[in-house]
Amino acid sequence: MNETLFKITCIFRVKDRDWMNYRITRKNPLTYHHILEKRNGGRKTVDNGAPLTREAHMQLNIIESKNKRLYTIINTVFELIHEQNHPITEDQRRIIREVLDYFESETCDQKKKLVLKRWKDE
Repeated sequence: MNETLFKITCIFRVKDRDWMNYRITRKNPLTYHHILEKRNGGRKTVDNGAPLTREAHMQLNIIESKNKRLYTIINTVFELIHEQNHPITEDQRRIIREVLDYFESETCDQKKKLVLKRWKDE
């Protein structure tokens, strides 16, 4: 884990779930998500980062490519977490869950639902 991501996990007390509620495991480790994308000048700083597992990060990249508005909503929640300067709240987790559920319902047909592992074992 790089130093910036380590600082984020300490400041926001990230334990077993990332900010998109995916379980952190050895096979699904944390990664650093740029809130303001690197390609748009976003730097790798604590204030511009969100701790996401590899699977969550891939899911967020899919959302960005298919629905920029939902991607922006999720990043706005990440920005709010930074502004409050304490761990993600249950209300913020609920908002992200609802956005992800909406994305899945709008993107996938009944036979090909995405497997969103973040909720499997709740």
